[in-house]
Amino acid sequence: MSKLMRNLLIDAAGALVAASVLYGCGDSEASTTEGREQIALQPAVPAVETVAAKDVKEMPPVTTTPVVVSYDDAFKAFRKGSYEEARTLFESYVASNDGDGQGQYMLGLSAWKSGDHELAGKALTRAVELNGESVKARTNLARVLLEQGKPGEAITHIEKAVELAPESHEVWRVMGNTKAQLGEREEALDAYRKAITINEQDAWSMNNYGLLMIQIGCPVEALPPLARAVELVPNSAMFLNNLGVALEKSGDLGGARDIFTRVLEIDSTHAKATVSLERVIGTLGSTEVEPTDLTQFARLFEDEVRRWKEPNPLQ
Repeated sequence: MSKLMRNLLIDAAGALVAASVLYGCGDSEASTTEGREQIALQPAVPAVETVAAKDVKEMPPVTTTPVVVSYDDAFKAFRKGSYEEARTLFESYVASNDGDGQGQYMLGLSAWKSGDHELAGKALTRAVELNGESVKARTNLARVLLEQGKPGEAITHIEKAVELAPESHEVWRVMGNTKAQLGEREEALDAYRKAITINEQDAWSMNNYGLLMIQIGCPVEALPPLARAVELVPNSAMFLNNLGVALEKSGDLGGARDIFTRVLEIDSTHAKATVSLERVIGTLGSTEVEPTDLTQFARLFEDEVRRWKEPNPLQ
């Protein structure tokens, strides 16, 4: 094992024990079709005789039968991933069934997944009005509000969701996201820890935990959770890129180079990894470095999670 690797492991192990102390570990970083008519010359025809209006029989009004959209029809579109179609169908459905909370909820999800955050927020808010005890509606409304940059509105809904479902790792993860966006970093890390102790396979919470550690200037502490997240979801370009950033900022340029290379093998258009890899290679040059064994960091994090589960683990 290289001296750098040994030092990183020692630093990470020591830092994880005091992971709730956020400050003092580094500087913060934080086809339109044209409607052209074709005109053809026609042979001359006799003039058409005009008819008095009174001699024209009135035509009966054209009537159309309204299309009835069922919940099942709309849900089928959602289930097959046709989110824009599902949004349109659920809009028609709730127009006649405004009091159906589940219909409003599914309209919200369909709108969110099709990129219409405004409609998603309105529909999910209506779902909450109809059923304030719906953890799913409150949690996903909070997610939509966070994507709109409204953590102050999201916090009310996620706090209620935590009250209703304190054993849900997803609820705690969104709580962490909300606290992080509010700038309450210690509370955010604590929420991610709770999510991970509830579900030790919650790679998203591990990624978010590690990313927040990087943002507050503690890249060494970010290595164990990010290594474990990548171990659980090895083909996530996002998780890998965050791990690469942590490695680079920790001084392990060889490890960072290998990770950024993996990111681009998965997603050749990943702009951040492209820039980072060029920077790292430029610094390393032809220097030979020992490959980084990320498994050791992942095991280190598993040990830390076990300590979190013990009574008063931070005392």
